[in-house]
Amino acid sequence: MAPFRLLCPPGWMPGPQTVEGLVGHLEATDGGALCIALDETPEGVVSARLDRTAAVSRASLLIQPDERFDDVLDEVFGVEWVDGAAFGFSRRPRLYPPRRRPVPEHERLARQREKELERLRERAAALRAEVAQLRREAAKGRRDTARWKEKAEHWRREAVRLAREQDRTVLDRAVRRVRNLTFPGR
Repeated sequence: MAPFRLLCPPGWMPGPQTVEGLVGHLEATDGGALCIALDETPEGVVSARLDRTAAVSRASLLIQPDERFDDVLDEVFGVEWVDGAAFGFSRRPRLYPPRRRPVPEHERLARQREKELERLRERAAALRAEVAQLRREAAKGRRDTARWKEKAEHWRREAVRLAREQDRTVLDRAVRRVRNLTFPGR
């Protein structure tokens, strides 16, 4: 069970240090309850209340059928009135910021699918670009291969031609020597 109970009317709210200040005041005075005056209207006083639960339990054991509870509590432990503004009570704002409605499941799934679709589209575009680059490189490789084959064929033909010329030259020399041997002075 909680050692204290705070009752606050609708439309009012405690500040960040309000409860701590009220409990400290109740502990310092060793009272049973604090009645907090918040506002005075034509209908009466609007108030909040902080009760010490042990004092309320004890007073409920001592009350007689013809007595009022607050009178018994005041007689045994004490009931004190304090100003609510001094402890940080304030009216709640008239308008709270609008609450966001939860996103319906089908909309959430649609957004998720759209994100996934966009990611896949980007990936497909990147793959298309990569394929185009590889095709360009392959075409360049084919052109280079054809050019090198052509050069190789040219050099092969040149080598054959030179080899044949050299053979003729050697053959021509041999024929001249033989002629010189057989027909000197010619």
